[in-house]
Amino acid sequence: MPVEELAQLDEQVVKIHTAADICELVEALTGAIRWLGFDDLAIAVNKRNPYDSTLTPDICSRPEPFIGIYQKRRLFENDQYLKRCLSSGTPKWATVDVNHPEPFVRELSHFLLSHNIHSAVHVPLPAKKGCSSSMIATASRTDVQRTDILNKLAILARAAMMKLELLRSVPCELADKEERLDLLTAQQIEILKWAGEGKSNSTIAVIMGLSKAGVDYHFRAIISKLGVASRTQAVAIIARQNDAALRAKNA
Repeated sequence: MPVEELAQLDEQVVKIHTAADICELVEALTGAIRWLGFDDLAIAVNKRNPYDSTLTPDICSRPEPFIGIYQKRRLFENDQYLKRCLSSGTPKWATVDVNHPEPFVRELSHFLLSHNIHSAVHVPLPAKKGCSSSMIATASRTDVQRTDILNKLAILARAAMMKLELLRSVPCELADKEERLDLLTAQQIEILKWAGEGKSNSTIAVIMGLSKAGVDYHFRAIISKLGVASRTQAVAIIARQNDAALRAKNA
């Protein structure tokens, strides 16, 4: 690898390692994969179901509608591109093929192209026994399919996974996170408040007229935006804010 490229890769890895929270990690990793020519990514760590790499990733930069439609139409059940990648123990490319002989794959291909996905790469990552971890990066172009880019992407994926695990292991200073509530949409605030009342995602979906998959996705977005490691910590932040508002009202 040329010295200049090595220095650029090192710079990207440093940004990942120095991320202060999950939001900064997503920002650093998104910048890193775009440096390589990719557009979006999803990371799933220690998932029992290998399809969770696309259904319930721990980090995801792709817009909400994509995953929602992918889940609702259950495209993952016959996603030949994903199955091909998951069957490999090494990083693997997949290129969208609208001329595929199988009708379902052609339908899936048109769906992916409608979201500007022309190619993707799946990078397997270390996982606990019986689980799987991986990163999927998607691109609107096909000219990124080079071995050198694949090697760099694998380095970035491992760095991101290690940082994600580290952030999850560090206690969260909830008071410092309350200002991040402004990053949430009104709908996400409402979801968080219902969760604070002990409602499950299934119950929240019924109350708000949403699908459970939609609530699940919103919660992943909430956790990412707040820079916390779990649902419990996210609920604790809204609880702290509500308590502060109540004390101010009664003062």
